[in-house]
Amino acid sequence: MIGNTEVILLVDDEATVRSVLREALERAGFTVIEAGNYYEAIREAGNIEFLDLLIADVSLPGPNGCELAARLQALRPDLKVLFISGYTGAEVCRHYGVEVHDLQFMAKPLDLRAFVKRVRALLDVNKPEDGNMPVWIKNPDHNRHQ
Repeated sequence: MIGNTEVILLVDDEATVRSVLREALERAGFTVIEAGNYYEAIREAGNIEFLDLLIADVSLPGPNGCELAARLQALRPDLKVLFISGYTGAEVCRHYGVEVHDLQFMAKPLDLRAFVKRVRALLDVNKPEDGNMPVWIKNPDHNRHQ
């Protein structure tokens, strides 16, 4: 198991895709909340106290995944985002005219093992080794010799 109780909001308008991705993430130990569109995602996010990661299809009907990420990051500046899309290239959000902080992207179809590893790696970025204490406090001599 590679999840640590992190909460992921998974947003895709294709129910089958959501189901497959949710199952892979839950098997890996993550808590997954699903939404099928922008409005459901906003509602679900409002009900979640702690949200670690948004995984969103870029091309949602109505307001797209890029707009969703921008809205949620405005409310939760530390929220990490992974975009998924059948379209190639992370430039797709810029195509919609939306700037998203720290853009991360994976193209569909997804290799589930690589997808789960990418999620784990993304959640571990800027995270202290033990989840509580910055590395430099755990090993104060580390910075003295560099």
